[in-house]
Amino acid sequence: RWKVQSDLKIVFAIVYKEILQLTLMDDFLEMLAYDFEHKVWPKLSINGGVVMTIPQQYEARFMHIMQAWEAKK
Repeated sequence: RWKVQSDLKIVFAIVYKEILQLTLMDDFLEMLAYDFEHKVWPKLSINGGVVMTIPQQYEARFMHIMQAWEAKK
């Protein structure tokens, strides 16, 4: 599944091996996209449309989002 954030020119994509309800995956993508847009994007260093730095500690945020999503299932 994927989600395009046109205003940010970013594509979020997830690949999974289990068969899950697609609505569940859409919820997860929405949660990730929202978090990235509001928490990560403002902190990125962008020069000429190219991202120059990426937060190195996003893994902890990702795990937090995944746990919140799994609690909703």
